[in-house]
Amino acid sequence: MTGGHVVRIYADGVVNHDHSACAWAVSLAYGEHRRAESGSLIGAGPDRTQLFAVVAALKCLTRPSVVRIAVNSGYVIRGAAQEQPPDTDQALWQQLHRAAHPHRLTWTAADPADPEFAEVTTRAGELAHSLVGPSVGSEWRDFLADRASRLPTHTLTTYETVGSTLHRVGLREFGELDFCPAAGIIELLPKLGEVLLDGDSDGEPTHDLTTLQDTRTVLTELLAWFDERGHLDTEAPPVIEEVMTRFGRCVDAQRFADAAQEQIDSSEYMEFLLYNEAEPAVIDLDVEVCDCDPTSVTFLSDWREGLVTVGPVELPPAVAALAAEGMRVVVSAGVIDGEWCLVRVANGEL
Repeated sequence: MTGGHVVRIYADGVVNHDHSACAWAVSLAYGEHRRAESGSLIGAGPDRTQLFAVVAALKCLTRPSVVRIAVNSGYVIRGAAQEQPPDTDQALWQQLHRAAHPHRLTWTAADPADPEFAEVTTRAGELAHSLVGPSVGSEWRDFLADRASRLPTHTLTTYETVGSTLHRVGLREFGELDFCPAAGIIELLPKLGEVLLDGDSDGEPTHDLTTLQDTRTVLTELLAWFDERGHLDTEAPPVIEEVMTRFGRCVDAQRFADAAQEQIDSSEYMEFLLYNEAEPAVIDLDVEVCDCDPTSVTFLSDWREGLVTVGPVELPPAVAALAAEGMRVVVSAGVIDGEWCLVRVANGEL
């Protein structure tokens, strides 16, 4: 979609039969091209849902465009015309502002008789009538209450960390966790895993071995909780596998890095390095384990000046056994009498 071309967006939201959830649907039209999207929010009314739908539609655009948006929510149209967004739904209004940044928007009140808007309303209505069940937020509270009733208070720190991160991710994606259907946990999971491992502007990443292991355990228990309650569909397993595989790689790399660094920091090894005046030949180099045997490990890096091989590095069998081909770590290392020696090792999977 190129700048100057007109994209038409039609968005509507319909409340389900018991007013516990609201479905949304959008249609994007650009020339002869059409795209349809839909979803739902727990505990939200049509106004909030239409606002969410518009944000979802704008995120589909890949290039700056002139966008004409048709909704039947006066709240959304009035709010979009104000310099300062309304006090309600601030997280969603901020999302709208970010999604609208590269585009030029115009807003109109939708005509119910317009076939394209009517089609959107029909799709939202059909989805709304199928909506039942709890939200991610309510399931998380039940899960945490269950764990709190069975575990000592001091062991709940990791659960609380995962929960606060989940709430931040939910706030950005849905406005609040209570507006995300329980099945939406799979939509949130990749971002949740990313923030837990890499951190974000509001939280520190998970970097020590114990916290990594505990966090992986909490996620495994949480996903089992959602599965037992029938919230995970056939699309869930590959998403879960991808996220949990990365956690596994991070745990394994941290375990090896900790063991190798402990060996480096041992007085005997440090005395050897100091006595031989070892100076790093590589400093903080991102590498992968390319070969390992019972007493040594070799690393390889595709550096800007070409392939760099570090090793083989002699290590105690207990440490070498923790390495695996393809494992990513960060190393500083030097050469003494023609032999590679590690000076520093850190987790490269994070």
